[in-house]
Amino acid sequence: MAFLLSGGVDSSLVAALASKALAAKELGKPIRTFCCGMSEGTDLKFARKVAEHIGSLHTEVFFTPQEGLDAIPDVIRTIESWDTTTIRASVGQYLVSKYIGTQTDCKVVMVGEGPDEVCSSYLFNWYAPNGAALDKCAKDYVKKIHYYDVKRADRCIARWGLEGRVPLLDPEFIKSYWEIPAEERMPTYHQMEKWWLREAFNGTGLLPDEVLWRKKEAMSDGISSKEKSWFQIIQEYVEDKVSDAAMEYAPIMYPYCTPPTKEAYWYRTLFCEFFGENRQKVIPGFWQVRWGEDGKELTHYTDPSARTLSIYQDVSTNPSVDAANPIDS
Repeated sequence: MAFLLSGGVDSSLVAALASKALAAKELGKPIRTFCCGMSEGTDLKFARKVAEHIGSLHTEVFFTPQEGLDAIPDVIRTIESWDTTTIRASVGQYLVSKYIGTQTDCKVVMVGEGPDEVCSSYLFNWYAPNGAALDKCAKDYVKKIHYYDVKRADRCIARWGLEGRVPLLDPEFIKSYWEIPAEERMPTYHQMEKWWLREAFNGTGLLPDEVLWRKKEAMSDGISSKEKSWFQIIQEYVEDKVSDAAMEYAPIMYPYCTPPTKEAYWYRTLFCEFFGENRQKVIPGFWQVRWGEDGKELTHYTDPSARTLSIYQDVSTNPSVDAANPIDS
């Protein structure tokens, strides 16, 4: 069994809990964890800390920007989607799954997907106007998760002959978390996204505090190098692959969810080459953030990378929780 470990709180909890359970059964061997990225990205650093903390047999899978770009056509063929953020995030999962499927004897892969939707921890949820809106948004995103994050995880893993498991989408976990009053699930309530999930393990020593209280990092950004984000690398790459004239013609060429950027246009072109133009409604639309900084629902396309949100950089709006003395409940 393999565990995808990004060093974020979700995948780290899955790996740490499994490691503890196996230790309690005295099986005498560590779990196997895997992380991927370009050079020394943030995910690799935090995943290494978790692996050392739980004593896992840890493997780091590196890929170059070009290797990531070269993988995109088969990624689109694999996940059967033209959605921008799904494709960006799929590349890392595709490449690490490729390594596991071709270089190890692991057959089952445990992943940490789910809490971003269930626990409203995407950074745009800092802009939610109230608890009722946040609750409705969480339920909408979970209802459609099979079009986006879970589809990504399932297809990228299965592509290499592996079986994926998503423990944090267990119905009992979802039901329990949603029993918390919606206002108290807002990131602004405790100045930390998915505070209740983190607090449940606070003081247990299960994870290092700097990981347990680590700020949300998008998958496609976490695999990036410090110098340039993955989404910037892709946009630079496609600049000369789609002409300005093609973009002007895009509403006629692709009237359903018209690609608003050259990156999205390139993905749609590849998708239609593989599956035909009549398959474009395979997903209901682009994955998008729900609210702008003014708390109003967005009605136009916004780049889905978390790095484009001011909350990503604005420490005064999103203060780090003192892990040694977290906010009391």
